[in-house]
Amino acid sequence: MAIVSNPIATVSKSVVAAAVNGTTTSNSTKPAAGSGASAITGAKGIADNFNQFLSLLTTQLQHQDPTAPLDTNQFTQQLVQFSQVEQLLKSNAKLDTIASNTGSSSQISSLLGYVGLNATIQSAQSILSGGKAVWTVNAPSAAQNANITITDASGTQVANYTQSLKAGDQAMTWDGLNASGVKMPDGIYSIKVTGVNSAGSSFTASTKISTQISGIDSSSGTATLIAGGLSFKPDQIVAVSR
Repeated sequence: MAIVSNPIATVSKSVVAAAVNGTTTSNSTKPAAGSGASAITGAKGIADNFNQFLSLLTTQLQHQDPTAPLDTNQFTQQLVQFSQVEQLLKSNAKLDTIASNTGSSSQISSLLGYVGLNATIQSAQSILSGGKAVWTVNAPSAAQNANITITDASGTQVANYTQSLKAGDQAMTWDGLNASGVKMPDGIYSIKVTGVNSAGSSFTASTKISTQISGIDSSSGTATLIAGGLSFKPDQIVAVSR
């Protein structure tokens, strides 16, 4: 019978250390950025290394020296160590979840003051309702034949026309009719306004909408403001009023 020397003692520290770091001795895996990703990678590492440990243990039990049987205290200690590491990884994952929830709650609290306010928002999107969608267009210079393109929520162009622009802010209303003169359904639409100034230089005008902030949404993990069916970031706010 072949006699195998005790491999557990030689790999014990490296296997447990690898499990803590989220790696395996056979295939090293770098943890992804972020504590949550590290906890997930670490959990995989502990599973891989524990399976390797059991394989080593089984092999040693099958081929142990009858005159010097394996000391059960040794591998029992290793099982306890793996259990402790596993519990630490699970605790870290739970703490990450708590920290994430706390961060989301903090974001919501900081945005509550905006709810109910009238806001001017830097946005190409507007809501078509009652046969019109309204934007405020800011042109850096006047243009005789500015090009106006309207697209739906999927990005498909539904209307395109030209009109003159003056320099500065001006209201622009789309009547909801597509290129064929068919009335489009109510919903979210985007505008793009481009032109050429008197010097022959092309420009893209900025666009804003005026609406009332009605709520906050944190379902994506980052709190955003809701207004008129649109979702936008706080840094898109240009001005607010009561």
